[in-house]
Amino acid sequence: MTERVSSDFGRSGAEVVPDEDLLRRIGGAGDKQAFTVLMRRHLPLLRKVIYTVLGPDEDLEDVLQESLVKIWQALPRYRYRSAFTTWLYRIARNAAVDHIRRRRASRRIMTRLHLLVGDDGEDPEEQVLRDEERDRRRRLFFRLPEKDRLILLYRIGEGMTVEETASALGVAAGTVKSRLSRARRRALDLWKETENGQGR
Repeated sequence: MTERVSSDFGRSGAEVVPDEDLLRRIGGAGDKQAFTVLMRRHLPLLRKVIYTVLGPDEDLEDVLQESLVKIWQALPRYRYRSAFTTWLYRIARNAAVDHIRRRRASRRIMTRLHLLVGDDGEDPEEQVLRDEERDRRRRLFFRLPEKDRLILLYRIGEGMTVEETASALGVAAGTVKSRLSRARRRALDLWKETENGQGR
């Protein structure tokens, strides 16, 4: 699978086909159209996983495309031993980590994130304050270690169960619970630092 998959494809209405049926079509006949439909369905979540690892990196879309190629190549080896979504998450995360390693990128703080930050206010007079608060939360998020960001993404951002998260990360369920507790504590500590004027 070498052709580039557009990140905004599939805007037109189409028959809703279960993932399992699409997977059978891909595995049985190498159906590229079925693969396109399947990836259209899961592309937003793949992008979130990659974004969580890389931050607002200019190469994000390239890494996304690379992960799609890897998914296409790995599909014949998918054995339904874990949920398909967690299998996808793992490939996307590994593609992002590989990208960082290749560039020998430092794990510096990034300043953008559209996950885990909600804002329901609609008062125009408070827009500037809301924007500043949102940016502050984003900066804090990227000060957390990658493993903390991923656990928060899976458990809070995507609402995955402990078991699904454990499968995606390749760890035990108890490890997920302890990591989530530590991630929340670190996030709270960082928040308190900024409240006290110690962080940026």
